[in-house]
Parts: sequence; structure tokens; C-alpha cells
Amino acid sequence: MTPEQGRAGYALALIILFLALFALPYAQGASFYLDVIVILMDLAFLAAVVLLVKRSSR
Repeated sequence: MTPEQGRAGYALALIILFLALFALPYAQGASFYLDVIVILMDLAFLAAVVLLVKRSSR
């Protein structure tokens, strides 16, 4: 992954994370669980982007 792609993926992941965290206090029932799943998937994507950029820069 090139650094430019990494920056774009990182920015996208942070935007999704902040929006999901913003909506979390208002979530009730099933939407709460869906929001938590989105946050976990986004954190996994964020970690993958960081690791792939780190590995490709070596």
C-alpha cells in the first residue's frame, strides 16, 4: 500500500470512527449493537491500514 493510499484510508477510517462514536449515545436496542460492530470493524480496518503502510515502507 502506498503512503498516499494509507493517508486516504486513515482519514476515511477516522471520519467513520468519529461519526460512529458521535451516534453511540443516541443508539438504542439493535442500533446500539450495530454501532458497536461498525466501531470494531473500523478499528480493525484502521489497524490494517497502519500495518500495511508500515510494512510497505520498509
